[in-house]
Amino acid sequence: MTNHEEEEHLRSDEKPPMILTKEEMRRAMIPLHMRDSCAHLLIPLNKCRMDNSWLPWTCHPEKAAYEKCEHYEYLRRVREAKRIHEQKVLEKEKLKNQTESNL
Repeated sequence: MTNHEEEEHLRSDEKPPMILTKEEMRRAMIPLHMRDSCAHLLIPLNKCRMDNSWLPWTCHPEKAAYEKCEHYEYLRRVREAKRIHEQKVLEKEKLKNQTESNL
């Protein structure tokens, strides 16, 4: 995938594919709350951190890639929640209009 294709995929509303399997995440000791579609970027980031004793001025490319992925994942979840909310509002309005017309 090229950089542009990756950007478009990250900005789309479709759920990104899981690159790692549950077993790979378990072996990498990724905590359950961090096992999302960006987990594949967390493994090299944590390896870099361990190799550099968690020095804050190291691992910038890995950290930037992971945080960018997490940011786009957050935006996707917000769009999804908004879409679901709008659907519920439309359903309520439709139900309200139906009950009013039956009276």
